[in-house]
Amino acid sequence: MDQLFNMQVFSQIVDSGSLAQAARVLGLAPATVTGVLARTEKKLGVRLLDRTTRRISVTEAGRLWYEHANRITEQAMEAEDAVRSLAAEPRGTLRVTLPLGVAMTFVYPHLQEFSTQYPKIHLDLQVSDRIVDLVGNRFDLAFRAGQAKDSDLMIRRLLYYRRITCASPRYLALYGAPQHPSDLLQHQCLLYRHEPHPLQWEYRFNGDAIKVAVKGTYASNESHVLLAWARSVMVPSGSEKINASGMD
Repeated sequence: MDQLFNMQVFSQIVDSGSLAQAARVLGLAPATVTGVLARTEKKLGVRLLDRTTRRISVTEAGRLWYEHANRITEQAMEAEDAVRSLAAEPRGTLRVTLPLGVAMTFVYPHLQEFSTQYPKIHLDLQVSDRIVDLVGNRFDLAFRAGQAKDSDLMIRRLLYYRRITCASPRYLALYGAPQHPSDLLQHQCLLYRHEPHPLQWEYRFNGDAIKVAVKGTYASNESHVLLAWARSVMVPSGSEKINASGMD
């Protein structure tokens, strides 16, 4: 930042034709302008201006420094204007990763509204139930369902939702409905698996907190795969029952 300031001051000295006039244009003390020039010449190891009591003349090194200083300060101003315009009207590509269920329920219904409100944003939705590395895969934003884990990323809660344990009508007709969370231990449950560790479904039953270590033959990290299995009432070979379940 100091270097950019020094370049701006030097360019103004050349444009103004004197240090005193440059100081007046920039609103700086004459001593400040003189000090900037002296420090710049000392750092570069060359004289940039030949000065007399009446006039200044630009040396060959000074002309070269002036050209580069002008170009750099103009680019800096253009960059600042571009960023400010982005803040005023968001634009560019927004890469988002999110689970399919979240996309279909909460995002897809609002895409037209989003496009109308932010016409200059190019939305790149990567829909998958897989947990991906946001930084490594260059994502700007991720939607996640469930408890937030410790992270160096910024996290904001958008909404609350309630999980349920469910079954297709055909399943209930064939096998009946569990009456207590512990009844699930007698069923083959459909497992929504994010990480390779045993799954526990949590319930509050008659005021008591209950955790059930469910088991099942079928597991997937894609919610709509589990939904398709639940609707088909799949029965694993050698198993008596399968619970078309809600998800962890």
